[in-house]
Amino acid sequence: MEIIEIDNGAQISLGNKLNSKIKVLFSFEAIGGFLAMAFGIFMTWNQLNSHSGNGYFDYLFSYAMTIIGAIFFWRYFSRISNKETIFINADTLKIIISSINRKVETEYEIANISDLKYRGKAAKTDHPLKGQSYDYFGFETQELVIAEVHNEGNLSFLYDDKIVCFGRNIYSWDAVEINEILHKITKGHLQIANLPEEIDEGEYLQHTG
Repeated sequence: MEIIEIDNGAQISLGNKLNSKIKVLFSFEAIGGFLAMAFGIFMTWNQLNSHSGNGYFDYLFSYAMTIIGAIFFWRYFSRISNKETIFINADTLKIIISSINRKVETEYEIANISDLKYRGKAAKTDHPLKGQSYDYFGFETQELVIAEVHNEGNLSFLYDDKIVCFGRNIYSWDAVEINEILHKITKGHLQIANLPEEIDEGEYLQHTG
C-alpha cells in the first residue's frame, strides 16, 4: 500500500491484494488456458492446411478450444492486474477499480458517508466434503478460491442506505494508516470503527518482513 498526499487530499494505492496461494492457482488456470488455446489454434491451422478434418465437428471443436483457452488466459491477466485506488479530499471520496480490460470510478460525497468500519476478513466455513486430515479431492481449495474471488472488501460504509465495500484484503495495520489519513483530510468526519486494538506481531512480520 502506498499513500501520497496531494493538493487538498491524498491518493491511496492499495494495489492487488490477492492471496499468494490463489495467485498460484490462477497461474495453473492460465497455463491450462494457454495450452488449450495453443492446441485449438494448431488443430485449426492443421485442418485448414491439410484438409484432414472430418467435418464441421472438428472445426467446431478446434474453435471452441481456442475460444475457451483464450477466455481463461485473458481472465488470469484481468485478475492479476486488478488494482484499487482511493482518492480522498475534504469533500469527496473516489474509489477506482481498474484492470487490464476495465476501469470503474465511483465518487461519494463525504457528507453523506456514515458507519465507516473495518470488517476484517469474513470467516469461511469448511466445505462439507472436506477431509479431516487432507483435502484429497480439492473441495476445500475450491471453496478458498470462491471466497477469495468474491471477497468484496475489508472496509465498508453506508451511503444512501446502501452498504459500499472497498479495500479488498487489506491488513489491519494498513487500515490503521488509512484511518489516520482519512481523519486528517476530512477533519474528523471520517473515522474507521472496529479497528483492532492490537496487531498480531507474527502476522505483521510474515507479510512485511
